[in-house]
Amino acid sequence: MQIPVYLDRAGTTIDSVLKFDDSKHMTAALQSDICMGAILCTVGSRVLAASTKQVGVVHRPVNSAANFKVVCGVYHVQNVNAYDSRLKGWMLRFHGVATKHLKSYLGGFRAIGRATNGLLNPSLL
Repeated sequence: MQIPVYLDRAGTTIDSVLKFDDSKHMTAALQSDICMGAILCTVGSRVLAASTKQVGVVHRPVNSAANFKVVCGVYHVQNVNAYDSRLKGWMLRFHGVATKHLKSYLGGFRAIGRATNGLLNPSLL
């Protein structure tokens, strides 16, 4: 199972639930979720690299493991990392989530994020 999360600089958040972490499913998600002309910054997944080529989206891999957190001075994945951290903190209270309900939990989290302008403090909810 894979949950790609896309955030833009304006705060728009898109996420989806993929049954398989493979190029076929990722390409389909990118085609439906990403606008042409977008620049996708990732942690360098081979699946994402192959999928972005198929879709025709510019791909900027960030190798944070090698301590390269910013590429060309502007491309980074820190907003997604922060989102991931807030999501995990919020989900702890549920003590696990059934896969069939995962889309609903993600939708609820996005709605709370919009209501709080993205300043979600999991301990307050």
